[in-house]
Amino acid sequence: MRTKVAIYLPDKIGRVLLGRRVTHENNTDHEWWDIIGGEIKDGETNKDATIRDVKEDTDMDVRHAVELFEETEDTKSGEWKAVVMMADKYDGEPRIVIKEKFCEFRWFAFDRLPEHLYPVTRRVLERLAKMLEEKTKEARAKAEQEAEERKKELEKAKHERQKLLDAPIDCYRVILRRWEKKDSKDFDEYVQRDLATHSKHCVNKKTQDDNPKLDEYIKDETKWAVELKETGKVIGGFSLDYIDNKDKNHEREIVHTLDEKHVTGGYTTEATKGLVNYGFEVLGLSTIHASLCETNLGGLKVLNSCGFKLDKILNNKQVCKFDGKLHSTKDFTITAGEWKEFKTKHPI
Repeated sequence: MRTKVAIYLPDKIGRVLLGRRVTHENNTDHEWWDIIGGEIKDGETNKDATIRDVKEDTDMDVRHAVELFEETEDTKSGEWKAVVMMADKYDGEPRIVIKEKFCEFRWFAFDRLPEHLYPVTRRVLERLAKMLEEKTKEARAKAEQEAEERKKELEKAKHERQKLLDAPIDCYRVILRRWEKKDSKDFDEYVQRDLATHSKHCVNKKTQDDNPKLDEYIKDETKWAVELKETGKVIGGFSLDYIDNKDKNHEREIVHTLDEKHVTGGYTTEATKGLVNYGFEVLGLSTIHASLCETNLGGLKVLNSCGFKLDKILNNKQVCKFDGKLHSTKDFTITAGEWKEFKTKHPI
């Protein structure tokens, strides 16, 4: 049995290269199309024959070829075995080399093959089309499975990330945690305390008309309740607020209030360090800002003891009124690098 190679040369979209024969075997017309290929010479491997035949017929240089399957053919000259090869990496464009063999080359989609094909060529192409379709289905199924696995991994990572974001911040005497429904009583008291005490020194003072609602605080991922470990009571609230015209993923502003009983004694400093560390270590912020009225000496002391540095002073630019007078606002900042250096000298 004589052996030849039938070569599937795909273009970028998977179409097959066919050549139009100069004459049919009966010398009747020029309309018969054939796959590229030829007889394997003595001593040649299937790959060697593929590289040689493609070069001889099309002047293209094959760089990679693999065997797909075999097909047999009975002709007047005897039985042939066609080894179907796929040459999927090559250089150049097809051109007529042997004018007595082919008069035209053209790329065909498998569902739009020409009418005049040699019987064995048609069988090869039909089998190729079926094989490619199966491979496409397998590849699609694999891609869908991988996409589903990636989706699950992303959901898991998102869930783990959210757990990390929502995890309580454990300090020495207080815990910073998310607001909950059970905090209703403490929240009402906290809001009243906030309005009655801290607001007199506050940069952005609230009024009774814009009292926040607990449900809003529960939904707001920037807000934290400050719970006293000893009693389980909420004694205030902290937040890492978004800043207008700033990238929320890199810069935030820390705002805090505690009740009058715990505003001294280091509770504010303790909670501030915990939230600042969370901002840098968990949120990955680059800078944390803080703004205080210059009359808020306790707040200024807290920021200084937490590594913040004075950034600028705004004279009467914001609402900062105390004892019937407008006061300057002091803006402080601390960067991730400064916080890292601060922690080496002042462990939290």
